[in-house]
Amino acid sequence: MCRSDKHSHQVRHDQPDEKDDAGEGVRSLGYSFAYAGCPSLITSLWSIDEKVSSEIITRFYEYLADGLPKHEALRQAKLDHLANAPDELALPYYWAGMVLVGDVAPMELGAGWKPYAWWALIGVIIVTVFLWRRGRSRSARASHRT
Repeated sequence: MCRSDKHSHQVRHDQPDEKDDAGEGVRSLGYSFAYAGCPSLITSLWSIDEKVSSEIITRFYEYLADGLPKHEALRQAKLDHLANAPDELALPYYWAGMVLVGDVAPMELGAGWKPYAWWALIGVIIVTVFLWRRGRSRSARASHRT
């Protein structure tokens, strides 16, 4: 998951021959990150209060860890914010600008190591211990002979 703020990663079209399509800002940003290998990101459509955005993102990651799909995790985090926000911070200006762009599938946390990798690691440890003990016993015999 990549997190970005639209204002920190703007796509610029300074070349005169480039076509500038109106309304393509967030889409272009999403394409840029997808091209770089990031399947999804959360971005803001406008500058959002840092305290509010950090609370929403913290809840978002908690819901991701619980296995919710990304779009549902973001929605639930926003609903939590609305349930606990004082009057002014409940206005859409403070929370509605955060959007998900890209893949919405749930994150597979901790799925990096497959069972065969653990068996391979155990095998390497056993072979290392065997060779280490074998080397110690040979050096001990050699020192007793002299």
